[in-house]
Amino acid sequence: MTYTVYQLQHPITKQIKYIGITKDPLFKRLGYHLVEQRYTNKRDWIADIFETTGQVPLITKITIAKNKQEALKLEKFYIKQYLSNSLLNYLGPKKGGSAKRVYQYTLKGKFIKEWPSSKAAEKYYGINNVAICAHDNKKGRKSAGGYLWSFLKHEKINPIKRHLDSRKTVYQFDLQGNLISEYESASCAIKDGFSKKMIWKCCVGKNKTHQGYFWSYDKIPTFKI
Repeated sequence: MTYTVYQLQHPITKQIKYIGITKDPLFKRLGYHLVEQRYTNKRDWIADIFETTGQVPLITKITIAKNKQEALKLEKFYIKQYLSNSLLNYLGPKKGGSAKRVYQYTLKGKFIKEWPSSKAAEKYYGINNVAICAHDNKKGRKSAGGYLWSFLKHEKINPIKRHLDSRKTVYQFDLQGNLISEYESASCAIKDGFSKKMIWKCCVGKNKTHQGYFWSYDKIPTFKI
């Protein structure tokens, strides 16, 4: 069964507000949006258009998908593409009031971007828990998708506190004591199949080797070969 990836636009400004998928004809899908009972930002937007212009949103086809799985992937692709090109002012879901804007920061706390809702950011990056991480927590922040988030706008926020050892440069040596590689931190060695915990144990003297290598926080090794 084929699916249509479609967009909803303001009838006057032509601004795109929503991207979705449907197996029904577009006129039928639009009818569903017009009578939707769920309390969402989209419903409020449609009602506002009708009250101010006497019109309804425009619904137009973006592309056709062979099946639902392909349609969902294309929906995600177009949402991300349109957001990155500032063509889409995404309407996220709303529960009990207006959707909260959420602010995105680097892990070091530098402001990046403002999003209309946590759901918009989650759809763009394909991640979860942005809303949870956006709450200003006195016990410390958590990240989502490699970024920090907040419902409050700041020029800069406090970065995530990490254990000191996780930021130390680590050096990898063969069993003859020759320097093999250098990693910005033990975490960076994970991509090459090494264990962060085991590297740390070698560096603090709890273990001698890990996967046939010596490890040290010092570029000039102090371990005994």
